[in-house]
Amino acid sequence: TMVFADAAVPLVFGKRFAGTAVALKVLIWAVIFRYLNYALNVGLLAARKEKVFVATSIVCLAVNVIGNLVFIPSQSWRAAAVITTFTEMVLFAHQHNITKRAR
Repeated sequence: TMVFADAAVPLVFGKRFAGTAVALKVLIWAVIFRYLNYALNVGLLAARKEKVFVATSIVCLAVNVIGNLVFIPSQSWRAAAVITTFTEMVLFAHQHNITKRAR
């Protein structure tokens, strides 16, 4: 995605959408954290830590909603891509710390 987005987006969607390749380059990092977070979520639920799971979900909801409300009006879709990635990173950091302490 990082290498081919600049060429693939205009080829597939037309030159009008060429600028959105930047969003794909940012969002690909969110996918990495999303997969890691899925594994940590399953671990928390398997360990019967439902309250922790809900707490982390609420933290991420707050980060995402507040970030979008603050930054999207001035930065548009670029902010949405960065905030999505940042939210996944916050979730990973929070769950990683919880998992580390539980050992």
